[in-house]
Amino acid sequence: MSRGKLDQSPLRELIAQHDIIGLVETWKNTAQGEELSVDGYTNFVEGAVKSGKKGRKSGGIIVYVKNKLLPAVSRIHGAGNAVWLCYEKHYHRAVFAFLYNAPTGSNYADEDVFDGLETTVANLKDDGIDDLVIYADINCRTGELDDRVREGEPDDRVDLPLPEYYEHNPEVGPRASRDKVANSRGYDLIDFLKANSMLIVNGRVAGDSQGEFTYISDSGNSMIDLCIATYSAYSQVRQLEVIRDIHDSDHCPVSYELPTPLGNPLPSQDEAENQGPT
Repeated sequence: MSRGKLDQSPLRELIAQHDIIGLVETWKNTAQGEELSVDGYTNFVEGAVKSGKKGRKSGGIIVYVKNKLLPAVSRIHGAGNAVWLCYEKHYHRAVFAFLYNAPTGSNYADEDVFDGLETTVANLKDDGIDDLVIYADINCRTGELDDRVREGEPDDRVDLPLPEYYEHNPEVGPRASRDKVANSRGYDLIDFLKANSMLIVNGRVAGDSQGEFTYISDSGNSMIDLCIATYSAYSQVRQLEVIRDIHDSDHCPVSYELPTPLGNPLPSQDEAENQGPT
């Protein structure tokens, strides 16, 4: 990612069409990412990392938030090479995250990424946040694996302890996927989703009924750029689109639309006092 590439018309136009947009795997450190500003937006940066003197950096995330949303949006702590943002307005709260993990076998791969995510999700739910959406480029291929846990049906995770906030899927249909391959990290992601009451949005909503490929290259195509959400947030996603006309990367931008205000209401003063200290 360079200043020149950022200033190119297609990418600039794409940014202007969104209230919140994340660029993942920028290879920029924090200072470099902060320099890549866009008029009318505030950028939140997670710097790329480098393990030695040679070779390029890994990861790096820049999230642009339209200034009209501030100060309703603030950065919060969360796991992984990620930017976690909390949107709080009109007594509603929701969390959005942009997450990257290098491919398995890379020196930069975090093979414990799901442990950290599980802790973050648990903390958010303990804080009363039910609406969570994560854009994840974590090199998971889930093929047509089922991410639903439906009450009364057998599941391979029933012998595992589930968190107190666990809930069975509501009436959610199967997802479509043009990518028929599942890798080991994809199976791990499915386990994480089932244990934390979350779903893959790709291939399930208007605009992406077929589960389009998000990574297209001469070596092959896959769906590895995923939008995952809690049940509550998923039910509010109006549409998702895999954008094919941006040619600066093998990864296709994934755009999704949510209403505002989004999120679960904050407790009133009386309710907060009745709940006691937290």
